[in-house]
Amino acid sequence: MPAERPILNPTLRLLMEPVPVAGPGGGKSRRTIQASRLAAQRSALASSFQQLRTTSTRFAASGSTTLVVARMFEDSLAPSHTPNDLFSADVGCRFVAPLGDGYLIEAEERAFSFLAARAASSDRVTHMSDISRVESVSALGRDDVLRGRSLEELWERGLECDGGRLFTTWLMPYASEQAREALIQQFIALAGTTTLTLPSERPEPTGAIAQTAAARAIREYRASAGVGRSLVRLQSPEDLRRIVASGTVFRMDPVRPVTLSEAPASPANENVVPRGVGPIVACIDGGMTNPAYAVAEAWRVTPLVSDGDADTAHGNAITSLVTHAAALNPSLQLPEIECRFGVAQAVPHPGAAGVYLPDDLFDLLTRISTSQRETRVWNLSFNLADHDDDPEHVSDFGHQISRIARIAGVLPVVSIGNRRGTARSLLPPGDAEAALTVGGRVADAGAPGAPCSACCSGPGPDGMLKPEVSWFSPVAVAGGDRVVGSSYATALVSGLAAHTFERLKEPTPDLVKALLISKAERPEHDPSIGWGTPFRGAAPWECDRGTVTLAWNAALEPGFDYYWRDIPIPSEMIDDDGRLVGGASLTAVLEPITSPFAGPNYFSTRVEVALQHLNHNDKWGNLLGTMRESTLDEETARSDLKKWNPIRHHRKDSFRVGASTQPRLRVRARLYTRNLFQPGHPTRGGIPPQRVAFVLTLRTKHGDDGVYNSMVQDLGAFVDSAVIEQNIEIQI
Repeated sequence: MPAERPILNPTLRLLMEPVPVAGPGGGKSRRTIQASRLAAQRSALASSFQQLRTTSTRFAASGSTTLVVARMFEDSLAPSHTPNDLFSADVGCRFVAPLGDGYLIEAEERAFSFLAARAASSDRVTHMSDISRVESVSALGRDDVLRGRSLEELWERGLECDGGRLFTTWLMPYASEQAREALIQQFIALAGTTTLTLPSERPEPTGAIAQTAAARAIREYRASAGVGRSLVRLQSPEDLRRIVASGTVFRMDPVRPVTLSEAPASPANENVVPRGVGPIVACIDGGMTNPAYAVAEAWRVTPLVSDGDADTAHGNAITSLVTHAAALNPSLQLPEIECRFGVAQAVPHPGAAGVYLPDDLFDLLTRISTSQRETRVWNLSFNLADHDDDPEHVSDFGHQISRIARIAGVLPVVSIGNRRGTARSLLPPGDAEAALTVGGRVADAGAPGAPCSACCSGPGPDGMLKPEVSWFSPVAVAGGDRVVGSSYATALVSGLAAHTFERLKEPTPDLVKALLISKAERPEHDPSIGWGTPFRGAAPWECDRGTVTLAWNAALEPGFDYYWRDIPIPSEMIDDDGRLVGGASLTAVLEPITSPFAGPNYFSTRVEVALQHLNHNDKWGNLLGTMRESTLDEETARSDLKKWNPIRHHRKDSFRVGASTQPRLRVRARLYTRNLFQPGHPTRGGIPPQRVAFVLTLRTKHGDDGVYNSMVQDLGAFVDSAVIEQNIEIQI
């Protein structure tokens, strides 16, 4: 019989408002001019602009505008070097999309004469800075659309369907309404000569969204002012060549199949029976056919995948773990919780006869988000069969999952994927920024141990640190079968996330994510197991012995440093020499603005955070975090500090530093932006406050439980319980 679990204190909610202080400004100056290459770039760019002015190569759909690729030098990728003074609106230029090494710019025909003159002779400081930073300019062409692939390679990567192959196309993102309308007419004409429809086997959506893929793309393109995405079936390589050469698309991605880990046939025989209690987790999987679990079923939607094609063995296994993993695995260190589940039969088995498309799944998730609003956690224990062609960029699959989840206010819990063949790294949608991505690890005497060799590893594209957490991937499922894979670790995390949502007074997906990451044990991120496992005896909404945790949501605007001042340092963390001793962690999760095109330079907002202490010289110093992301060169900040990762997690398990005679802490945060020229993005001056979830934990050196009472007493009216129906009682 397990030992009686100690009663733990609830996580606290910080009610203190931050103090905003206007931060230092920046900008281009003579110091930002790369003088050593200015003369050479004047000549090179002026020549390129003259060539663009005289060339007859124009995309027919653009009318009098051309999409230009401006590539930057490697030392000029920081947002502060965006060449918006050279390519200014007054000469007919508009930035439309970020690229991996530069920008996509729409230029009116008249612009090139002005640009050539500027490049050749302008003595304006901002122009000279831009000229010295832009490496090359050229019209967007076929090679840019193919992104380094040949037509043959792209064709072979497309998923076979109904005698053709499937691709995701993105319409040219023109900023000009006139250019967009001209493109739409050409796209409609192209549909008459090229197969732009979905396969006939596709279950047709109902209601307002019942339309062809081409019609949907056009509608979205008009509504979003330049973002049009369409799933198309092409009958031949010639169809592919025709679309690429048409000037209507700037990107084409091959559709890849969804895959699951190997799963046994799960028999209906049960040793343990669920009680049908707890919060609801949406199981987006192969369905659930085990009658023993009917008591725990909260809802079921119309199947996307037919019964004959659905991977019900995998669905049964995942759902049983979501429902009561601890009961099925009594030898493992798991929380004794139960959940109910919703069934979305959406994933086929490997030998399925039908073709099931990503857009069908996205439609299903959208319907679930509106019909099952009480379900705040989605379990997605599946991945694409392999990487997109550029795994360094966020996949369309991951982007669409995040987009739907952000609108719905839900937390997708996603598997990182399983190794197969030469594939070793993260598989989409493990790269979804809104998701909590889960890796696998084996058990060591019932506790989380080493990484599981069957599971993929991170870190993830565009600076993301994935997976964030990990848990047991070899487990027992309904019927006693033993299985291995990241799918099963994901199910363990989903149940804990759902209970965290249920326990908090003001839960948000990012606050739940932050609490689970904060509870993990590792100070540094590991590409296989992330920051560790979010449970080692205390739940995410509880404080471990000898600790106190503060959690809160905030809204930040760019241009300000925000300070949560006068956070007391409990006396239990000051030693006899007056030094601050113990450990701490600070986690911040930003709800970022992201590129509507997925792909490179995905994040348009980021946040920097630090926990600071007043030292023995009465100066503020960084205890956690460095705030150096903005001072290092862009390449180093991206590679070493993962500058644009929307999750900031800083942790030290042990420190001993000098403290003021009036010791106190403060949390500092600042929001930064880039690439706000994209469709649907606000301008920098009009950007609304951006939501950030914070979790701060302080740990005493010797596990002194008095730290909790001290923090509650010292903060007084600025703190209350973050947990529903649990009063804070100070132990005297």
